[in-house]
Amino acid sequence: MRIINQLTSSDGAVKRVHELSDGNTVESVVIPHKTKTNICVSSQVGCRRGCVFCATGKRFVRNLTPDEILGQIDVPVDSVVFMGMGEPLDNPDIIEAVERVKKEKGIPSRKIAVSTCGIIDKMDLLLPTKVNISISLNATDDNTRSRLMPINHKFNLTALKEKMFELDSKIPGRRRLLIEYVLIKGVNDSLSDAERFSELVPKKSLINLIPLNSISEDYEAPDKPAVEAFKAELMKQGFACFVREPRGKDVRAACGMLSSASRME
Repeated sequence: MRIINQLTSSDGAVKRVHELSDGNTVESVVIPHKTKTNICVSSQVGCRRGCVFCATGKRFVRNLTPDEILGQIDVPVDSVVFMGMGEPLDNPDIIEAVERVKKEKGIPSRKIAVSTCGIIDKMDLLLPTKVNISISLNATDDNTRSRLMPINHKFNLTALKEKMFELDSKIPGRRRLLIEYVLIKGVNDSLSDAERFSELVPKKSLINLIPLNSISEDYEAPDKPAVEAFKAELMKQGFACFVREPRGKDVRAACGMLSSASRME
């Protein structure tokens, strides 16, 4: 595989387009910070899960091999997140890839996060790896979550809640589940949505609020006061909660914006 395009954001994030041996492309994002560097890697060409706010989910081609996943980590980094293109738990080789990242790239388990849209019958596979488990929640009622994330038709919030509490009881004491919540104006950003959090999510969880990085005119991000009000409600409930500032948005490298379109830019 080789890098055929590289786009550097005004905030320093670098999106790379990797061409695979069969001509397909995937994207990774290198995210520098003051004292460390993170990388967001892809696990599939496209994604079959079809979340409406995500550019990757518009088509699915195939899974990446472990070599293709590790091939994206071609610069020194301090942590790796499997949050790029694809649903990691749909890739049958994801555990091999994770273990090889640990062994061959020298990244400890605590510095690796694997994200899932909620494939609850495969989440336990991650427990022996001791990596951080990140769950994309994005709604606190079934109707909204099913509209945003088709996976909810198979694994609804009742099932997901049960699995989150089960995982919370099994992960090491100092670790937390990571809960990702994409905030969409007028869809899932009301105080009522926030108030339902405590009914669904273990209190020890770390909540990442992500104002939508819009890929179409159908949905937009809430304004800052709405984001802060949502965060304040979660903190009132006792959650540790952060707003994730977008990195690389100007080169379509932010959360939910990755696809293969950049080879044409």
